[in-house]
Amino acid sequence: MGNRKFTYAELEKRVLQLEKEIIREKEIKLKFKTVIENSVEGVILTDDTGTITDWNNCIATSTGIKEEIAVGKKIWEIQYSLFTEDLRKNYSESDIKHLWQNILTKLADGNVVTREGQYFRQDRSLVYTEDIVFPLKSGNQMYLCILQRDLTDRKKAEMALKKSEEKLKELNATKDKFFSVIAHDLKSPFNTINDFSQLLLNSIKDSDCHTSEKYVETIINSSQSAYRLLNNLLTWATNELGMIPFNPVNLALQRVVEDVAVLLRSSANLKEITIYNKVSIYEMIFADENMLRIILQNLVSNAIKYTSKGGSIFIDSVQADTVVTVKVTDNGVGIKPEALGKLFDIANIQTTRGTEEEGGTGLGLLICREFVEKHRGKIGAESEPGNGSTFWISLPVTQIHKKPLLGSLKVLIVDDEPHARDLLEVLLKGYSAKILIARNGSESIEICKRNPGIDLILMDKKMPEMDGYEAIRQIRNFNKDVIIFALSASHEETEKEQAINAGSNAFLYKPVDIDLLKDNIENYFS
Repeated sequence: MGNRKFTYAELEKRVLQLEKEIIREKEIKLKFKTVIENSVEGVILTDDTGTITDWNNCIATSTGIKEEIAVGKKIWEIQYSLFTEDLRKNYSESDIKHLWQNILTKLADGNVVTREGQYFRQDRSLVYTEDIVFPLKSGNQMYLCILQRDLTDRKKAEMALKKSEEKLKELNATKDKFFSVIAHDLKSPFNTINDFSQLLLNSIKDSDCHTSEKYVETIINSSQSAYRLLNNLLTWATNELGMIPFNPVNLALQRVVEDVAVLLRSSANLKEITIYNKVSIYEMIFADENMLRIILQNLVSNAIKYTSKGGSIFIDSVQADTVVTVKVTDNGVGIKPEALGKLFDIANIQTTRGTEEEGGTGLGLLICREFVEKHRGKIGAESEPGNGSTFWISLPVTQIHKKPLLGSLKVLIVDDEPHARDLLEVLLKGYSAKILIARNGSESIEICKRNPGIDLILMDKKMPEMDGYEAIRQIRNFNKDVIIFALSASHEETEKEQAINAGSNAFLYKPVDIDLLKDNIENYFS
């Protein structure tokens, strides 16, 4: 049989059979190539020397390396070029070459290797992968097949979840500590109230008025301390739940500061502390009035707490570009450097005592920080032990009208004297497109309700039926944005303060100074 010669017919049949096998093998390879190219996962094929023979579209898109660049190169060369800096610190290119050569020598064993990797795309974005490596035989040729799955989204989700869990654990631990401090500080004033109430009762029975007065003062101080703490706790909890509305409007800063100063003067008087409001009556700010009041109340209350008897507190402001910085400065005990950087951190909240042993947790400063951040502002403190402290907040300047409105203002003049109205109409002719007239405060309120688009109100103080300051207060209940200039013929020192407290933006004496009126109009509408 071994020496038998094949006939021509047999040879022809064998050739036809081989041609069919070749065609079938080419079809298989073509189908295999099509499958590789259309795979939704990265596919890399290398021969038994580690030379890349196939590099599909998915892997080309993921790495940013085109097929014509990758094919013909060694697998370890391409892989090392994609390594992150951290991986290059741990592995050299020769280490990677040795790793792949070990895998290639074990092709015949049929082992499947699964591993996770990472690399940078050409745009330097990080990719996390899962690589499944296994041998593949095609005819007599052995290949190494690498299926690569992109795990980037899953990894990012896992890392985000882990980070969120760690943050949640940290917040829970912090809040546990926080509420522990709060619970401790609430017990103290209530215990004091209870104990001194009993002493007061005994003192009244003994008719010892001098001692009773001291006990009453202690009870009042403890009650105020407990109230402030409870109020801050309620405010903080409500804010954490997102239940406090945020409605910033244009505000006269001096008016808000004076309201807060008046509210806290009784507490300051108990320690013979003087509060000075140095804020300009022309200083305007864009803020939520409720939040601004809470911020200022906490900062001024803290200043009172840490200032000794007979001390002073100054509230001042300065404008720079689009920001107003409000400063509350005291000449109290000051703050140690190591504590200064932890004042606004919930993780470091702790009980601190004032100059008269007043309690406190720092919760008020935490509320201040959160409210200031809602305004996209900043908060900070400067202090030296024994030399007092300055707490400051920076908030946006009022969003005033722009120059195009000059010449087209809608103005309301409120005055019971005809000649005064005529004069103001003449003075405003170059600035206004429409002028409305009211003869008293009640009439001005009705006109404002019917005309919400009024830009400027000139409000006289002394008028029949309702004076101008009361009218301003009522107008502010439904219109906080309109610019109001208060006018008064009285030159008493308290006039400006009364006008600002009522809600006016500026105050002008009568008869009106033409240049001063012009400056004020261009200040608010320029």
